[in-house]
Amino acid sequence: MEKLGYKKYFLVDNGSLRSESVLSLRRTAIKLEEKSGFQITPAGIMHSHKIDPAKLNGVAACSMDSLFASKDQDKIDYISVIPMFLGPSLAITDWLPKKLGEWKESDTNRDFAIADCLFRKGDQRLADALTEIIT
Repeated sequence: MEKLGYKKYFLVDNGSLRSESVLSLRRTAIKLEEKSGFQITPAGIMHSHKIDPAKLNGVAACSMDSLFASKDQDKIDYISVIPMFLGPSLAITDWLPKKLGEWKESDTNRDFAIADCLFRKGDQRLADALTEIIT
């Protein structure tokens, strides 16, 4: 398979078997695309690819788990992950870095980055935003 050599940006959540979760993540990815100018692929860490596409407006869901099991991973040189997590979970701090490390080791021209989660210790902006919404 010829390598296309391109970057791929993923907006990831934990993954769900609920179609509503996938559709919500897709809406957020579209807004992020509009703001950033980059094509953003919404993906669950696991499970989302198991949802019947008929429940997702006919478009199959993506998961990072299914990506790493597919030949599509061979077309990508760089993966950038934007976590849709309030704080770090093992999916982001352990599972995903290990999988991306294995993906990178299989081809020395590959690289990846995982952005920080929404909450960082000592950062009050998220708490302030939530307080503003509920008061």
